[in-house]
Order: sequence, then C-alpha cells, then structure tokens
Amino acid sequence: MTFILASLSPSRFALLTQLGVSFDVHGANIDETPIVRERPTPYVMRMAREKAEKVSELFPDRPILAADTIVAVGTRILRKAQSKQEAHDHLRLISGRRHRVYTALALRMPSGAYYTRLCVTHVAVKILEADEIDFFVQSEEWRNVAVYRIEGIMGMYIRMIRGLSSTVQGLPLWDVYALLKGHGLWNPSCRTTAGELPTLLSARSLWVW
Repeated sequence: MTFILASLSPSRFALLTQLGVSFDVHGANIDETPIVRERPTPYVMRMAREKAEKVSELFPDRPILAADTIVAVGTRILRKAQSKQEAHDHLRLISGRRHRVYTALALRMPSGAYYTRLCVTHVAVKILEADEIDFFVQSEEWRNVAVYRIEGIMGMYIRMIRGLSSTVQGLPLWDVYALLKGHGLWNPSCRTTAGELPTLLSARSLWVW
C-alpha cells in the first residue's frame, strides 16, 4: 500500500527517495502555536501527530507519515522566524553554544493506530561574529525552516554534531526505515524519483518544515 508523506518539504522528499519507496505527498496545514509552557518533546510529538491526523481526514484509507522538526535551546522552542530581526535573534542565541534539534515522526495507519518516534541530535555552533550572522540573515535561508538548513550556509558554522544529521534535515532515515519496514510499507522494488519533485509539490515554496 502506498503511503502519504504529510509534508511539502523538498528536503524530506529528497531524503525519503533514498529509501527506494513509492509514496505520495500532501501538505498539512495546522496551527503550530505552542501551548503555554509546553516543552520541546511534547510539542514536537504533538505537531507530528496533528499533521498526520489532518491529512488522514482527506485520506482515511491510506497510511500517513508525518514529521515535525524544531530547534530548542534548553526548554525554549525556537519557532520559524517571521522577520530578519527574529532570525538574527535566533542566531545570537545559538552562537557559541550547543542546542538540540528534535524531529518527531508519526505514522498513522488506516486502522487509526499511531506509531511514533522521537529523534534528538545535539549541535554545537561556533561563536558567530556580527558579519557572519548578517551574511546568514541576508541569505534568506532562515525562511520557512526551523532556524537553519544544515545543508546551507550554517553548515560552515557548525563545529560538532552528535546524532543523525538527517534528524536536522527533517527526516531521520533510520527511524523512518524502521517504521516503514515494521509496518509493511517498505518496498524497495518501487521508487519515487527526485525528478518528480516539481510536479508533486506543484511549485510550492521550498524548504518548508
């Protein structure tokens, strides 16, 4: 049975194609506002499940795979920046210190059963100079992502990663593979090619987490 990836993220799409499986994509538009005093783990798990639930309303008879990724400093959740000033503030906050990147997975089966996983990767960023922060902010790479893309400019500012880099990219491949294989959804004889990305995403905005 072909499952649906509840995300329009080209990053997640590209990672998932590496597993050699056939899948469809459909975005999930949900309210991502944290509950007062909500901590990173329950927040990211709730977001992944709500995304899966939202898409399942349209496709109740299809398995739905959803993911959510956040950056957290201590218990503070850094939401997607809405302005250059907010992006600048995020960079100042993670400069010279470690932070955590959480990616939660939620697999909803047609039976209504949910299977979830949480992946956490620790990332250390060098002390960022003012011109380095300005360079990043002007690049616009902070738009529509959880602070930054590891594949982009921030890659040269990161001095240590402990955990899966694919967690930071938005889709931890080992955990996705385990979920799909464990529930009979991994079929290596099928393959969705990266060349189908423009059509499947219908020219939506890139790098949406």
